[in-house]
Amino acid sequence: MSQHTPGPWTRQNKGIPTGLSARHEVVAGRRVICRMGGLNEDDYANARLIAKAPEMYRLIKLSLQAGRFPEMGDGYEQWKPAEVARTLLREIE
Repeated sequence: MSQHTPGPWTRQNKGIPTGLSARHEVVAGRRVICRMGGLNEDDYANARLIAKAPEMYRLIKLSLQAGRFPEMGDGYEQWKPAEVARTLLREIE
C-alpha cells in the first residue's frame, strides 16, 4: 500500500463565494489533497477535518507506542480504545 502525502495539510478557500459557488481545498505545500465545492458549513467543516488527518494519524500512532490507551469498562461493556486505534491504523496503513 502506498503512503499518504506527509503533512502538514492546510485548508484554503479558493475563489470568492458569490452565492453560486465556493471551493475549499486541502493542500500539502503545492499538492492538492482534495477539493470541495459549495457554500454550506458542512463543506467547510469537512475540509477542516481532512486537513487535520496527518496530525490525528500521528497522535494515534504515538499514543499506541506510549501505551496511552488503557482498557476501560463500566461493568456492562468493555470500551477498548487501544483496539479501536489499532484497527484504525490497519485501515489507514
